[in-house]
Amino acid sequence: MSAQAFSAARYKISSRVFDEVSRELIAHVEKEISIPRWQGLRVVAGDGTTVQLTMRKKGIRSIVSGVAFGLYLPGIERFLSFKLQMGSGNERQMLFESIDELCPQDLLLLDRGFPCR
Repeated sequence: MSAQAFSAARYKISSRVFDEVSRELIAHVEKEISIPRWQGLRVVAGDGTTVQLTMRKKGIRSIVSGVAFGLYLPGIERFLSFKLQMGSGNERQMLFESIDELCPQDLLLLDRGFPCR
């Protein structure tokens, strides 16, 4: 597949599919191997960052700012949840929107910037 064909195909994939695929993958992984735990709790790291996104509208490409936020399983190097938001989104709000992905046996780790915002 050429780079141009890959790029064209990539634009046809909805970003929502990645959360569903990731959830299924993690469910299968948990059946086969044990996810690393600390004191019996699954460690989940949460963080966000600003990103530059390439948008295509009516054939015109443009670069816009956005925010990416993820809940990450460090022991197996996989995202539990990953969200992209255009504009100047709020990392803390994105955390609240992702909180349902966590279960009572999770230990959520955040950097020191989250509590003070």
